Amino acid sequence: MISSRITDILDSAGIPYRETKYVSPPKDTYIAVFDSKTAVGPDCAPNMLIQHAVTLEMYSYKIDAAAEAALEAAMCGAEMEWTKSDREWIEQEKLYQTVYNFSFLSKED
Repeated sequence: MISSRITDILDSAGIPYRETKYVSPPKDTYIAVFDSKTAVGPDCAPNMLIQHAVTLEMYSYKIDAAAEAALEAAMCGAEMEWTKSDREWIEQEKLYQTVYNFSFLSKED
């Protein structure tokens, strides 16, 4: 399940997204979401924190600078520090891929 903090960012960016993969990808720009979690805190107590390491893989059939700008603005609006990879062309899929990474802590109740 994708954290609400992540969905808020992606909904704000207005780009279709799914957790991990698409069975039938959209015909326009889309994002695959990966959220690795690490339990942090004493003995998994009720006040445990979860460290999220998030990877957003943006795929597009043509260079989509507007989608990249929208996602970056949404992450900045959520006060996330993020990194962005160089855009790569995936020849086999005929798609561009741009990868974003960020992390945050959340409290689990």
